[in-house]
Amino acid sequence: MDSLGLERLQFLSMEDVKNTKPAPDVYLKAAGRLGVPPGLCLVIEDAASGLRAAKKAGMKCILIGRHHPKKLRKKADLWAAKLDSKKVFRFISSLV
Repeated sequence: MDSLGLERLQFLSMEDVKNTKPAPDVYLKAAGRLGVPPGLCLVIEDAASGLRAAKKAGMKCILIGRHHPKKLRKKADLWAAKLDSKKVFRFISSLV
């Protein structure tokens, strides 16, 4: 993770915010904790509501999972069936 510049990950849950996904609150709070503008953040999501929240927050989002319809996949900055795919690594590497 350090080699990708991901040493400052933030983990939050719905208990940490007033409005849950698809509201962007949880992602905006994470960016605030990091002191990073939302536009410089990357979200990795496996749910449609999480993708919507990330995009509302102005963040890039990788959508993971085979079950998502093509229409939803197109809304993500990157879609991958599995998190450990090479295209996910290449995408993240291109951001740092």
